[in-house]
Amino acid sequence: MPGASAMETVLHAHRLWDWDSPTKGALAAHKLYEEALRQDPNSLEAVIGLYWTGTVQIWEEAEPPEQTVRELNDLSKRAVALDHDDPRVWDVRSDALLRQGQWQGALEAHAEALRIDPYSNRVAGNQGFLLLVTGQPAEALRFLDRAMALDPRSPDVENNLQLQCSAHLNLGQYDEAIAVCEKALALQENWLKYLFLVGALAQKGDMAKAQVAKARLLRLKPDITIARLKAPREWANPLYQQQREANLYAGLRKAGIPEQ
Repeated sequence: MPGASAMETVLHAHRLWDWDSPTKGALAAHKLYEEALRQDPNSLEAVIGLYWTGTVQIWEEAEPPEQTVRELNDLSKRAVALDHDDPRVWDVRSDALLRQGQWQGALEAHAEALRIDPYSNRVAGNQGFLLLVTGQPAEALRFLDRAMALDPRSPDVENNLQLQCSAHLNLGQYDEAIAVCEKALALQENWLKYLFLVGALAQKGDMAKAQVAKARLLRLKPDITIARLKAPREWANPLYQQQREANLYAGLRKAGIPEQ
């Protein structure tokens, strides 16, 4: 963008997130964030943008390259160094630690985001996610409820409902998981919601509805396997995996989702 300032470049990059394809939008935005950082090496907005576009680009990879994980870790450290009083940098740092399997470090980093901005619906929702994947689904539900109460009109509500469905499933609360997943699907369809719905319905024994949900899941994610679900290291917390094995994966097997 000839003649644009670093902030103007960042704002243009932000708008690219609205593209129909999140991955294509993230790739285009990533290039602009890189340009903004060349224009201003101290642009926190550009560093945070680079981090999150980087995570979108590796979302579909079962095991992200070590170099990518290191680059994300370096970006997270750079963000904290630029402004340690901004809660967003601690969200970034927490996510980077989670991707390295450093679960306690991720929780400690995010505690700083909560300390700085305890009334942010996004910070509360991110805490719910973090508690879920570190094997604390009951506590996760509390923070997800709080996030939605703080801003019931937020676009994050749909994602928080998805996380609640996942948390109820990990607790073996299948009726609650089904109800919340259906509510989330009414707002927006995606393969993860159908995945959780299939698992909960099969665990409850409602195989007819499970097969209907499975067909919709396979339409969106035809290559889904249980092995692929287990692969990313950020999901490898032992307690979380025990909960997944007992509730989600067992249900998926009953519904006929392949192991490999």
